[in-house]
Amino acid sequence: MTPNGLFECKLAVAAGSAAPPPPTAACYAALKHADLPCFCTFKNNIYLPLFGIDSTRAMQLPTKCDPNQIAHC
Repeated sequence: MTPNGLFECKLAVAAGSAAPPPPTAACYAALKHADLPCFCTFKNNIYLPLFGIDSTRAMQLPTKCDPNQIAHC
C-alpha cells in the first residue's frame, strides 16, 4: 500500500472518534493492493497512536472493504 493509500484510509481508522466514517472508495482501492502479511506487522504497534490511528480499527479495515480479504494476524 502506498503512502497515498494509507492517507485515504486514515479517517476510517482514526483514534478517539466515537464512530469513524466508513472507508472511502479510494481506501478500498488501496487495500486491494495491500500486502496483508506486512499489514499484520502493525497489529498492536505502539507508534500508530502517535499518528492518530486506532490499531483495532486498522486491523478491521481489510474485512470492511472486502469480506473475503481477511488479515489473519
